[in-house]
Amino acid sequence: MLKKISYFSKNKERAFLAFCNTDEIYGPRMYTIYKAHGITPDTEFWLEESLNGEVKGVLTRFYGTVYLASIDTQGDFFLPFLKKNPYWAGIEGKADLVESLTQKLSLTAFESSHAMIHDGITFLHTDGYDIRKSENLRPFFELLSVCHEGFAEHTNYNIWYEDYATRIMSGRTELWYLYEKGTPVACATMNVTSDRHGVLGSVSTLPDYRGRGYGRIISSFVTRRITDLGLTATLQCHEDSLLRFYHPLGYHTLCRWGMAERVFRKK
Repeated sequence: MLKKISYFSKNKERAFLAFCNTDEIYGPRMYTIYKAHGITPDTEFWLEESLNGEVKGVLTRFYGTVYLASIDTQGDFFLPFLKKNPYWAGIEGKADLVESLTQKLSLTAFESSHAMIHDGITFLHTDGYDIRKSENLRPFFELLSVCHEGFAEHTNYNIWYEDYATRIMSGRTELWYLYEKGTPVACATMNVTSDRHGVLGSVSTLPDYRGRGYGRIISSFVTRRITDLGLTATLQCHEDSLLRFYHPLGYHTLCRWGMAERVFRKK
């Protein structure tokens, strides 16, 4: 039975964090949310325990998405919670777990991505490039909107801004830009997560500046920034074609990450 972690459940909090710390991909994602937002009505943490107190799985609900991790690839103990809670819009977790729940929960649009981990030794030479850190979110959002069709239209800016601002203020996230002649033309984020992991994300280059290696340069720069902090660098690669982009940077696939959306049927 899933049990919600409350403000007073310090033992359950420790069990949750210990479980996350054993997972190279799930752990960084959940720890980032936990450190930035804590336990709130909008960010819920649940765990499934056996009678002897061993944690079998954890669930996090964050802004309409439920994130799952389990030592059981079927994860059927998540079903009662997911079926009785109408507010979630999608689920994410390791692909074999999410895929097994897709039909049981009438989900659609299941897709998977590569969860990748860095070897800790492969880096490009980034000297001579103008790469700077910034905390200005507006131009970051605008750059992503130009780079990714539909990003602005399908992103709730207020929620997005609040999430990033909270993580930046907590010191868990950094925004990095690569400049050409004073103009930011590429970007990436560094998410410092647990005491073991850092996540490279939001790697983007303006269309007019692609083909010059800027995306790889800023990716390698941020990856080195993560490893210099004594952390293991990870990322999610949503397109198989991007494997050719990340492999030369020292990343290899650790597992598959799954995503699925709920079907909302009209009555």
